[in-house]
Amino acid sequence: MTLEDDLEFATGWVDVLRKMHDGAADRGFLPGAMSCLRVHDVPQGMTADLGGIEAYQSMGHSFQVNLFSMAVIRDEELLKEAEACARGGQHGLDIHLIGLLSHRRGRVSFMSTGSWVAHTGVGKSIVHSQGYRTLAHRGYGLVDELRREGDEG
Repeated sequence: MTLEDDLEFATGWVDVLRKMHDGAADRGFLPGAMSCLRVHDVPQGMTADLGGIEAYQSMGHSFQVNLFSMAVIRDEELLKEAEACARGGQHGLDIHLIGLLSHRRGRVSFMSTGSWVAHTGVGKSIVHSQGYRTLAHRGYGLVDELRREGDEG
């Protein structure tokens, strides 16, 4: 599992990731990265029921919150390739690793339509100065436990 240091978690968020992972496998997918922080205002594709969690296939390139199979973590060749790509360009390790999961290993990544995690570091990131774009909101479809006045749907 990968996490950033500026997140707020709803009760049950780990179970959501597990259900998504197992649900993807039950549907015949080789699971890639599972995320329960929705970073897109509009889902990137059709939604599917993954173990009782509504989710969509995503290339959501971030480490805000992801569950990976141990096979991914142990894939030293893939991690080294992602690192080399990151060192050679404008994108971070997260973009290359999640992309390579699909392109090199045939894994499918999913993002839940509801956010069970909120990104509390909105507007406080230093990555703009490094040429990166930051997440501009706390998460779309925040579950009630995480919702604050002014949060988007």
